[in-house]
Amino acid sequence: MTATRREFLKVAAAAGASLTIGFRLYAVDDDAAATLFKPNAWLQLDADGGIVLTVGKSEMGQGVRTTLPMILADELDADWTKIKLVQAMPGPDFQRLGTGGSGSTSGSWNTLRTAGAAAREMLVATAAARWGVEASECRTRNSVVTHEPSGRTLPYRSLVADAAGLPVPESPKLKSAAGGEIRVTRIVAAVDCGVAVNPLGIEAQIESGVVWALSMALKGFMEWRDGSATAENFHDYEVLHLHETPVIETHIVASEGDSPYGMGEPTVCPVVPAVANAILAATGQRLRRLPFALEKAT
Repeated sequence: MTATRREFLKVAAAAGASLTIGFRLYAVDDDAAATLFKPNAWLQLDADGGIVLTVGKSEMGQGVRTTLPMILADELDADWTKIKLVQAMPGPDFQRLGTGGSGSTSGSWNTLRTAGAAAREMLVATAAARWGVEASECRTRNSVVTHEPSGRTLPYRSLVADAAGLPVPESPKLKSAAGGEIRVTRIVAAVDCGVAVNPLGIEAQIESGVVWALSMALKGFMEWRDGSATAENFHDYEVLHLHETPVIETHIVASEGDSPYGMGEPTVCPVVPAVANAILAATGQRLRRLPFALEKAT
């Protein structure tokens, strides 16, 4: 069963009465409708790839301007760097901007997840229809829909105009809150490089190789358009952050050789298949496409 966009807004606004994020129910003109996709009260996707989230909770040091967008972005599978935050101001459309009782996150959780899931489902349906494939064959990541069997991709920005014409799902399927995230907490590496002239340098080389390999395994999504990579620098091509880096335990094997063999980047190649094998052992899923992403908890 589906509901119209206006009906969804009414239902969602009522269900999320404790989430005082502004919403609008008025129609837009034809020109705006071609470039603006607004399936619910909290989320706006533009044809230029921008994502706007209006936050109606006051920031008093508890981090709602980070937490609330994170909830929505995770369910939407959105590129975090494309999200723009707008602080709601008191007015006719934003009459309840109260913040208190430590309830901003818990009170917003289900409503924001439903909003993100509805938008994601509509974008996937649009991409599947354009390719003539089943929606179940598609996955989303970093604001891109991918058809897994063929490897074809479509960024969200190319889908928003058509998706805006779809009925909004009344009960979109939410991602499992218990699964879907892959986190590496510890890496153990051993190297035999001959005589270790500079042990600290060897450790640094191993650690940097691990970080680079994990970045490819978990984050390194590359979008291509017109034969060229769209990423221009590391603000577009995300690498592992310091707080995401696992404990890296390095062992330099005592060598019987009488000279250094050299280091290179020995940990770049084995880390990715090691993570793939660990995922298989933990979940039963054999992932073969980078970056790794679990579709559901198992």
